[in-house]
Amino acid sequence: MLSRLDAEEQRGAFVRVQFKNGVEPIDAYLWNVDPITGTVVLFSPPTESCDDEDSFIDVHMVMADALKSIMVDENADKYPLEDVDQLLLSRSVKLLIDFRYLKPPTCLKVHEVKPSSTEIDYQYVHAFKHQTTCCRSQRNSFKARFPENTMLAFHEAIRSGCDALETDVRLSSDKVVCISHDITLKRVFNAPGRIPDYSYQATLSKLYTVQQPAQKMPTLEDVLHLLVQHQDVGLILDIKPDNNIEIIDAVVQTLRKVNEDMSFWRSRVLLGIWTHPFLSVTKKVAPELPICHIGIDHRYAMQHFVPCSQVVAISINVTSFLLRSTNEFRRSLEDNKTRLFTWTVNNNAELYLACANKCDAVLTDDPVFARSSMTPSFLSSHWWSYNLFSWLRLLYVCIKLRILFLLIYIHYARK
Repeated sequence: MLSRLDAEEQRGAFVRVQFKNGVEPIDAYLWNVDPITGTVVLFSPPTESCDDEDSFIDVHMVMADALKSIMVDENADKYPLEDVDQLLLSRSVKLLIDFRYLKPPTCLKVHEVKPSSTEIDYQYVHAFKHQTTCCRSQRNSFKARFPENTMLAFHEAIRSGCDALETDVRLSSDKVVCISHDITLKRVFNAPGRIPDYSYQATLSKLYTVQQPAQKMPTLEDVLHLLVQHQDVGLILDIKPDNNIEIIDAVVQTLRKVNEDMSFWRSRVLLGIWTHPFLSVTKKVAPELPICHIGIDHRYAMQHFVPCSQVVAISINVTSFLLRSTNEFRRSLEDNKTRLFTWTVNNNAELYLACANKCDAVLTDDPVFARSSMTPSFLSSHWWSYNLFSWLRLLYVCIKLRILFLLIYIHYARK
């Protein structure tokens, strides 16, 4: 029996997968086993007698709940994984997604993907195509699995296959752009005070997260170097309104420090702006970079952000879709060719709202959950498929955020 821990060493081995419900086993080569969800990916290359470009490579994705055992055939030779990559570039792929653990007990969906359509469509800038809903890891915490907003969490988010990272930036007293959701240090680092009151080099760089495994507070520069290594992954920088407005200039300077060519960042980085005072400064300081409005109220977004040509996406809280007036909002975004994102999607009811409203991207604390949940059966389900508590919780959050937005709006109106 192959365990998840042994899967990495056994990639390419010929295995037999047996199912709990007595369905015929699968004999194929092991591509990988997801270490978190336990999803097994197998592949069956074309036989030598079918060695032509029109033949298919069968790729089987088997969910963990269906598995009984995975047995490795020690007498069979391993299939070279580099040959699989070459095959995928030259052949069509038949993806077999096995949902045999669901009711009804046999539900098999087949998707044929031609090589000409295998280009990844995930980005959010007009320079890129965008056809499918993508998954972005918000705050990169994977819920309780990894300390949030740390390099460990970023690496794991990329490994999970998310299309982009979303993270929060703060400015230290020595003008270093740090990565932290909270402006205070108490919750994550169990330290007193606020980030703007401390030097990164002298103090903040020496702090470790309370959550294990303990991690240091990274800087934006650290994250950008990671992005350079993974150029197929995007980055959304959440610039919260409780920052000093000079953080926008510091972000731009950090980008230039890693790569002076701003066109390099134009297709990789989105500046996440909450309020219109920050928008006007961003347009002056960073006219080359696309902007994403992050917010709660779609009417505020319509008034201040949608008319701006530099704004390429609106990321609205998922509870906003409980309001009927968002229908007009969605149509306005379509007319302006502005992308629609939503946050934070962490359960099936929230994911249902995101899919029902045809969001271009979902921001989630758990990209593994989001990707594994978006199955054909899920996408064809109805809102009443989810328990009442999920909808009551969404309604509660919606009311709370409406009150929060009103308080913020009053604050800026007085200014």
